Amino acid sequence: MKKQFIIEEKITFEPETFRLMGKNKELTLSHKEAALLCCLCENSMTVMSRSDLINTIWGGSESSDIGLNKTILMVRRKFESLGILNAINTISRVGYMLRLEVKVLQYTHSAEQPLSADQPLNLPTISAPEHRSDELKPPLLLSYDGKKAPREQGRRFFLAACWQALSKQARVGLVLCLTGFTTVLAFYYNDKYHEHTFRDLAHKKIANGEVLYTKDVDEPTSLEDAMATLPDHAFWMMISKSAISYIHMQDNKPEWQKLFFIDENRPLAAQVQCVVEHIGDGLVDFVTVAQPVAGMDYIRSYIYSPCINKKGSDGLGELFIRYTQFPDKAGITIQNVSFLDMDKETVFKFKKVSEYHADFSKMTYAEYNRTKTVKHAKTKSIMFSELNQRLLQSNPLYARILEELTPDDKYIITLDNKHNINADSTFDGMLYFDKIYNESMWSLD
Repeated sequence: MKKQFIIEEKITFEPETFRLMGKNKELTLSHKEAALLCCLCENSMTVMSRSDLINTIWGGSESSDIGLNKTILMVRRKFESLGILNAINTISRVGYMLRLEVKVLQYTHSAEQPLSADQPLNLPTISAPEHRSDELKPPLLLSYDGKKAPREQGRRFFLAACWQALSKQARVGLVLCLTGFTTVLAFYYNDKYHEHTFRDLAHKKIANGEVLYTKDVDEPTSLEDAMATLPDHAFWMMISKSAISYIHMQDNKPEWQKLFFIDENRPLAAQVQCVVEHIGDGLVDFVTVAQPVAGMDYIRSYIYSPCINKKGSDGLGELFIRYTQFPDKAGITIQNVSFLDMDKETVFKFKKVSEYHADFSKMTYAEYNRTKTVKHAKTKSIMFSELNQRLLQSNPLYARILEELTPDDKYIITLDNKHNINADSTFDGMLYFDKIYNESMWSLD
């Protein structure tokens, strides 16, 4: 039985397909976002406690508190992008409430009878309490004209008879086989999607630069003309469906890097041209000096809103990541991630521990890190030391940056070992380089 929620008479939410649909826009939710929104919709205008949400969705895992905070934030952002502000209220020390009117629709249909354009589908409307009380009742199969579907019923009776004919051991074996096959298939395709995203990177040399774009992006028209307007120096650029990342080379060494969000509603070619024209605007070193940490790797990147011709881009802030790796141990990486806005105020700061998935009995981590295969890093834990909710509320792109930096899985590929230039799956594909502290470099507390 399919379920739909109609929110405020203008937004449709389908939990089974992870879709949140407005009048002219459709958003895809993550599994956790869909589960959370489903709970809130079923209990709209009612406060749901944090403990109930955590136990229902996360099963009380260690990272559930952080996961709930992040998921609430992302669902709020989804509503804001559809034009609804303050959709979810936070009740201090208690929980959350969806403060929108919600209608629950549920229906079944026969797949053999197509719905014609002039034949509307009449869905029964029920309230949330009725929905909960009816969940244990056997579903009524309806065709599109509201009559019972005998073919579908017959098929179900046939399948039920086949199931009853199987022995108990055969049923258990069949269920285990199907579960195992589905799990393996899901992991395989999840990994293969990201591997191919990087393995199939299109690579084009233009003027003095290296330009890459992911397989889900068509080469922008007039790309060569746009890049030809850059000053006579080397560069790297990568274009994904979410961002344009750029590395400036000086004396054949990477000097600074930037990332620009992409506006999916505007032509990509125009945004690439705009980035090229404004690439040298507004370079600032924000990071304050504190204690020296020699030998530690660090990444510093400036992040900007989508680029608009003539106006250019608004600076969002600086991403600063310092990390420690253990070359002779299993592939554990410890990162200290900070993001500061243009006024040098910290938006968020957290520590993240990740583990690479590889057989380190056959190679050292240092050897593994030099390979040009796609590397898979799994997040083990995240611990926030600072989270400025006022700033996160002020700009949806801040929340997007936080979401991109805290995934469960990340995929990385080395592009240039000599200059430590890499790409990873952040922002659907991001180019970056890292450096190593020396005695004159300082870290951020």
